[in-house]
Amino acid sequence: MIWCLLLVALAARGDAWLFSCSSSDFQCANGNCIPASWECDGDRDCSDGSDEASCSGGTCQQGVHFFCANGLYCIDSAWICDGDNDCGDMSDEQNCGGGGTTGTTAPITSFDGDCGQPAIAPQNVRVVGGVQAVQGSWPWQASLKLYGGHVCGGQIIAPNWIVTAAHCVDGQSNPSSWRVSLGSHRRTTTDSTQQDFNVVRVIMHENYDSRQINNDVALMKLSGSAQFNNYVSPICLPTQDVPADTPCVTTGWGDTGSGASTYLMQATVPIMEWNKCNSAQYMNGAITDKMICAGYDQGGKDACQGDSGGPLVCNSS
Repeated sequence: MIWCLLLVALAARGDAWLFSCSSSDFQCANGNCIPASWECDGDRDCSDGSDEASCSGGTCQQGVHFFCANGLYCIDSAWICDGDNDCGDMSDEQNCGGGGTTGTTAPITSFDGDCGQPAIAPQNVRVVGGVQAVQGSWPWQASLKLYGGHVCGGQIIAPNWIVTAAHCVDGQSNPSSWRVSLGSHRRTTTDSTQQDFNVVRVIMHENYDSRQINNDVALMKLSGSAQFNNYVSPICLPTQDVPADTPCVTTGWGDTGSGASTYLMQATVPIMEWNKCNSAQYMNGAITDKMICAGYDQGGKDACQGDSGGPLVCNSS
């Protein structure tokens, strides 16, 4: 069983689905689109590194950049010995005398799977109502904390990258204001499985529209690389559209009606057909072609405040 990601609550599909990129974008080898100006800038913006894979080392400036030993990447010299494997071959983290990650090591370090494959089986995903999740069953879930308090969810797509909703960081794009917790189950206390990171970069979708909530996608780069294990692992990005009525699962610590949940919760919701969702009976034209809908005709099971930016995942197997 492999789980793939859709972003929660009218989130943009542009960065979560594999489409043809526009002429002003660079298409990563995995199909994702990034601004063309990010190609060969020394920053591994594509999760597969393809935006830096064909770059000449001649662009590296001594004292300003570091040319990775694999010959693929030219990175900012400030990223040397920062605890983050920016080169992909760890050459930027060699001879560092300790390393610079701010992450807390989790006690269980085995990780034999691939993206979207939790080592711990989830609660029965056919349960319609919201229920408490089994600890570790949604290992890509991230808690985004602004000035120390949980405000949004996110999900792991690479060891040092989190994808979330742009509206979560709109007006709060200073990386130093944020901290990200991975491997968490309880919102208000620190779990032994938890890894915590500062944020060094916040990237909002360049076409994010706060009025329509269109292109509602943002990325956060962590101060170090997450250690993948049974409680922390990445989600897959889908390679095809998900049909209407497919049962998917949303998770988070959002409002349950009596305040934010202490424990990570999950709820099963079906994908709603786009035209139906956009009809006068439901969203009345407010849904753009960058959005998807999920939920029941009668309502009742949904993502709530505090769940924004978190995952809506569907089984692709």
